[in-house]
Amino acid sequence: AKDTLEKYIPKNVLFEQSKSVLLLESYPALDQFAGYLLRNPSLKVSIEGHTDNHGDSAKNLVLSDERAKKVASYLVNKGVVATRLTTKGYGDTRPLNKEKSNTSYTRNRRVEFIVTEK
Repeated sequence: AKDTLEKYIPKNVLFEQSKSVLLLESYPALDQFAGYLLRNPSLKVSIEGHTDNHGDSAKNLVLSDERAKKVASYLVNKGVVATRLTTKGYGDTRPLNKEKSNTSYTRNRRVEFIVTEK
């Protein structure tokens, strides 16, 4: 097994603000990733959820976990075996962008995939 981790941040996996509802434009990126996982059964994925820093940090932590679980559920519905997926929410603790602008808030509301060999 490889020790290397590959981090993948899909650009188009988007959520309704303050909710764990996936937006329709998320589906093509997730469908493509599900296909990749189905073609590479030796891979495992840690799905990490993140939020912007608006609102209550404790609520953001719960929301980020719900978002990660929502993505995992979507991938399972596409045929990925659930035992290959783990989820974790980080809330607003790991911003990609610390600026205070709508663009940075949007970028911080994201999921990241950490891909490893089983």
